[in-house]
This record gives sequence, structure tokens and C-alpha cells, in this order.
Amino acid sequence: MIRSIDSDHNTFKRIEFTSGFNVVLADRTKTSSIRDSRNGLGKSTLINIIHFCLGGNPHGALLHKELSDWVFMLELDLHGKQYTVSRSVRNRKQVFVEGDYSDWPIKPSLDAHANKYFLQQDSWKRILGKYMFGLPIKLPSYNPTFGSLISYFIRKH
Repeated sequence: MIRSIDSDHNTFKRIEFTSGFNVVLADRTKTSSIRDSRNGLGKSTLINIIHFCLGGNPHGALLHKELSDWVFMLELDLHGKQYTVSRSVRNRKQVFVEGDYSDWPIKPSLDAHANKYFLQQDSWKRILGKYMFGLPIKLPSYNPTFGSLISYFIRKH
């Protein structure tokens, strides 16, 4: 379960999810008319941030140079434990991990400069595939991947 999404920039409003089915919608007020648009409110960007934190490549607004120094954080439950992962738009190949990963088949490495543990993007997706979908760590050819499966659960449309 995804618990929350946050950023290291204070202009980003933390988003928290509840257990069960979550839907991201634009708010409509009593004063909204038929002509009021729900475009540009950040729904697609939020989905892109979730995909990014789950090992996907940046898309949409995440490619804008204004966000190049941003770091996004995702809190999630995985394999019965809670973790926080963070990923920088600038240094997107590393996914920093906080939590008990002692039983993971791929162990994070220490970034001595940041004094934090990280996995490479591909290793993070393999961990997610194992614990979310029961995929083997070493995928045989022509096997579904984490990226191909998660798109059925987190969708833009």
C-alpha cells in the first residue's frame, strides 16, 4: 500500500492515501460552472511522481528543468514492512531506501556522501516485482516485469 507522497520542496503539498481503493480527482465546488476546467491541477503529475518513485522513468512535468533539483519521497508497505523511498530527478538511477531490508535478496549499498542506502533503479524494480507480484529476482526472457504489471493498478486514464 502506498501511504504518502512528499517532496523535499515545501511548495509541494504532502498527499496521504488510505487503505483500500484510492482515486485522484479534481475538486468541484458549489460555485463551479460547466465551463470550469479540471485541467492543470496536478492529477497526472501525481501519477507520474508515483511511477517515478516506483522505478519508472520521469515523464511530463518531471522533465521540466524547474524540477531538476527536486527529490520525491514515497512511503509504502512492502512485504509486511513500512519503507520510505526517495528519488532525485537529477540523479534518477539511485533509489534511496529507509526501512528494514535485511531479508531482501538484493541489498542496498551505502552512499557514503549522503550517508544513506540506495538501490539502482533496476534493482529497485526487481525488489518491487518480487514483493508486489511474486516475480523472480532474475526474470527469464519473455516474462512480465514489475513495470508492465503495475500499470494495471496505477493508471492515468
